[in-house]
Amino acid sequence: MVGEYVLKMHPFVLFLYLVGCSTLPDTLVDNRYREGYNGIKSSEKVLIVPISMEYRELSEDRERVTQSLKSRFEENGMSVSVLNEEIYWNVWGEVLKEVGGIYSPINGLIDKTKYENALTKFISKTSRSEDFSVVIFPALIIKKAKTSGGSARWDGVKRRVLTKGVLLKGASFSGNVEGLSLQVMVLDSSANWLSTTYGGLVLPYYEKLDNLRVPSKELKQNLFSNDLHINEGVDIALSPLFSPVNFP
Repeated sequence: MVGEYVLKMHPFVLFLYLVGCSTLPDTLVDNRYREGYNGIKSSEKVLIVPISMEYRELSEDRERVTQSLKSRFEENGMSVSVLNEEIYWNVWGEVLKEVGGIYSPINGLIDKTKYENALTKFISKTSRSEDFSVVIFPALIIKKAKTSGGSARWDGVKRRVLTKGVLLKGASFSGNVEGLSLQVMVLDSSANWLSTTYGGLVLPYYEKLDNLRVPSKELKQNLFSNDLHINEGVDIALSPLFSPVNFP
């Protein structure tokens, strides 16, 4: 994938792989829920941490996505606070010192025990002023979007494939392009993982073909300028969180 990897990535993006989870066949294929998950109640207080991203180039105007997230929770009767990004990094830095880091000195991998301890401390520190029921960890991630004709589908949405240049004008596509999705991970006040859900947002790249028919990509400017697309993706990611999950 094209792009510059972000070194200061949120440490919570990969938490899903450290815990057990259940998948439901009648929902989006990548959504995961803790067994017995009952959804977020309208009376609960919600804390949203700053949105993380896989690539720095995708960080433009994340505030639009954050605002859409906040509004959706508020529409469902929840009290919502958004954690300041500077405070986030300061608190996480304190937590890392207290637990002695989260990576194993032997193999360099994440130490699950230290990581879960760090999560517990982080949520405890960020919830001192208010008693939050759940903490939301949103992330912007790249997913495969399946193309057919002039459109691409992924994570519940359908978007027109973006192209530049006369060689691809009116082209029909078959295969995959890169779609940008919102990943929403939910932890409770004790740092127990509850769910991870997804909603497709936008196709971030123009597909291009030069005179030698060599394919390339170009990042779209103003990624989050289409409020309808942003709100649709946020709604798809959050809708499963507001009611109990029917496990098979």
